[in-house]
Amino acid sequence: MTDVLPGSHAGTPEPELRLVLLGTIGCGKTLSGDTLLGQSSSGSPSSSGSSPRLCQLRRGASEGRRLTVVEAPRWYWSGGHMEAGVRKETERALELAAQGPHAFLLLVPVGQFTEVERRVPAELEEVFGEGVLKHTLVLFTCGDYLMGRGAGQYLEGEDPGLREVIDRCGGQYHVINNRRPQDREQVRELLEKVENMVQKNRGCYIRQNTLQREMEEQAMGRERELKENVDKQARERERELKEKVDEQARERERELKEKVDEQARGRERELKEKVEEQARGRERELKEKVEEQARELKKVEEQARERERELKKVEEQVRERERELKEKVEEQARERERELKRYKVKEEKETVLESRHVTNTEARRYCGSQKREVTSNSAIERRREEEREEIKRGEESEEMENWKEELEKIKKERDEIMKRKERLHLTLL
Repeated sequence: MTDVLPGSHAGTPEPELRLVLLGTIGCGKTLSGDTLLGQSSSGSPSSSGSSPRLCQLRRGASEGRRLTVVEAPRWYWSGGHMEAGVRKETERALELAAQGPHAFLLLVPVGQFTEVERRVPAELEEVFGEGVLKHTLVLFTCGDYLMGRGAGQYLEGEDPGLREVIDRCGGQYHVINNRRPQDREQVRELLEKVENMVQKNRGCYIRQNTLQREMEEQAMGRERELKENVDKQARERERELKEKVDEQARERERELKEKVDEQARGRERELKEKVEEQARGRERELKEKVEEQARELKKVEEQARERERELKKVEEQVRERERELKEKVEEQARERERELKRYKVKEEKETVLESRHVTNTEARRYCGSQKREVTSNSAIERRREEEREEIKRGEESEEMENWKEELEKIKKERDEIMKRKERLHLTLL
């Protein structure tokens, strides 16, 4: 038998939500139902006679929605599993939530998570079937125990098993404070989360029978086969397209390579022609430069030969001048020797006159005076002649020095020309 707790359920066009409240002893199912429906079950005539081992059905309007709330019976455990009678009565919650519940609310009081709650997800799958956890939201009751903390902060300090339960339920949870039923914002947020979950699951939860599961498995098998065939065809098509693309890429690569090679050859020909033209131009410039240097060398050689001829001519003139000077000096020496001989002859004559013992005093005086005069005049003439000779020799010496300087200058010019000639030869080489 199922107890029905009456509530206001006027015929309204609001959308309907069917909720199943689940939880162990003392989790606050009835108070949570009161908060959701915005009414109290304590004044109901049938509430005093209801059994905690039976499902309870309640209906009402809340936050613009028609709500159907099914409270599952109080759970009793035996040997780590739910008692058979409780399990059977819990299964009946699906029948009370006609057309299937939109959500299962698994109630867990704040700070009271135990090893029993850890086993609840597996029990739910055994009772309602696989897929029920996709439609399940963990509802934390006794929200006032958080003392201002956020749900995330609370979960960080709780048993990791609680986080595992939430993860198995798709990470969906909400906190409600049943001591503040007038806080309708918490109810609106919960109903919005339920509607989002319904939209995500594309409808309410419907338990499948064996035939449906077999048909679904066959459909899934057929779907897998189709998917495998499609994947196989896709891979084959992909392979064909890849081969085609690779072939096109290779063909394009060959074309590009041929084009690049042709451009490279054309560029190489252009560069080669340009280099050859530059080489010919450079060769012409070098040839003209060499020819110019050869002409310059020829000119220098001609100047050298001309200078050499001038040098020979000057040397010949020097030798001629030396011969003339030598002849003149020899002639002067002979002339001097002849004068000396004449002077000696004259002195011998005077000596002969003295040897005749001329007694005449006047004659002696006369002869002595003549001798002194002759001697004096001869000495003066000799000095004058020596001075003239010295002047001539000085002039001749100066002239010879000038000739020698000119000769040295010509030799230096010749050496400079020869050095220039050697530099030109090196440049040509």
